[in-house]
Amino acid sequence: MSQSLKSQNTDMSDSGCRDPVGAPEGAGDRGEADAHLESSSAAPPEGAGDRGKADEHLESSSAAPPEGAGDRGEAGQELLAVDSTDGQSLGHSNAGPGSQDSLRRRLPVPEAGSHEEETELVEEKQEVAQDTLGKTDKKSLWTYGSVFLGCLIVAVVLSSVNSYYSSPAQQVPQNPALEAFLAQFGQLKEKFPGQSSFLWLRGRKFLQKHLNASSPREPATVIFTAAREGKETLKCLSYHVANAYTSSQKVTAVSIDGAERALQDSDTVKLLVDLELSNGFENGHKAAVVHHFESLPAGSTLIFYKYCDHENAAFKDVALVLTVLLEEETLEASVSPREIEEKVRDLLWAKFTNSESPTSYSHMDSDKLSGLWSRISHLVLPVQPVRNIEERGCLL
Repeated sequence: MSQSLKSQNTDMSDSGCRDPVGAPEGAGDRGEADAHLESSSAAPPEGAGDRGKADEHLESSSAAPPEGAGDRGEAGQELLAVDSTDGQSLGHSNAGPGSQDSLRRRLPVPEAGSHEEETELVEEKQEVAQDTLGKTDKKSLWTYGSVFLGCLIVAVVLSSVNSYYSSPAQQVPQNPALEAFLAQFGQLKEKFPGQSSFLWLRGRKFLQKHLNASSPREPATVIFTAAREGKETLKCLSYHVANAYTSSQKVTAVSIDGAERALQDSDTVKLLVDLELSNGFENGHKAAVVHHFESLPAGSTLIFYKYCDHENAAFKDVALVLTVLLEEETLEASVSPREIEEKVRDLLWAKFTNSESPTSYSHMDSDKLSGLWSRISHLVLPVQPVRNIEERGCLL
């Protein structure tokens, strides 16, 4: 039986070699058996003979052999087992890549391009977030920086204002002459009550500025004025202010009374005034007070061109305190500083430019008086009477 099967296989292999394309329709039994061996799953061709049926029987017997099968069934089963093993190995090798491809197609495989795009998007988002944080930080810095700078400026301004209106001793560096003046000037408020704040504030600032200057360009000239009811107070206050200015020198101020020289010759008075001022300033007296300036002979007042000039004054680091007694009996406290200045100016024009007086006509005119006025009228301060001083006099 085995020899018969071997001969059949030999015939089929020879037949296959002679016709590789395949047996034509109506071929013999060997061609059908050969086709059956190549693919056990293929259907048998039409017109197959008895041997083809036997092969079909052998194929079916590989699944479940019938009871009582003989040796031929066993041999066919062995051949089918060999063929099926080869077919399965071939089928597995052929079906493996295909099944793997189908599995790959079913499973989502991440693409390299999409991964790179996601990475770029993440990086862009991080950059945008950093830029936003940076802009926010800069904006916050500018905002808080501006607020801090504004607060700092306000603090500096408030500190300056506070130091300006604080104790006079704290307003300037160490200056013995200034410190002595401020100490003496501060005590005058108690001795002369009822004076305007304008007098104390402007008088202190004006003289303080001059004392604090390292190289003054001109002397400090101040005019104090009062009505007739304040005659003694005017004389006393002006003298104390002049002494306060020169207090650091431990000497008193030079004092000249114009009323005592009213009837003297203008040129003589001019010479005497010049000598008194020059000698006093040269000997360390840094201040001079001229009482009743309006009573001096008109021509004699031209000497003050020498001492009160804006640029060429003989002594620039001194103070000149002049007093003018108005012809009015009283002076209202509500009178403005400008009105006070006009009252003093009108009085001096009336006295020094009177054409009926030969002396004033010969030595003084309106132009000269205008020049003199511009040199001595830097500050005009009103003085109110103090009853105690007016009744008892000034204790110098």
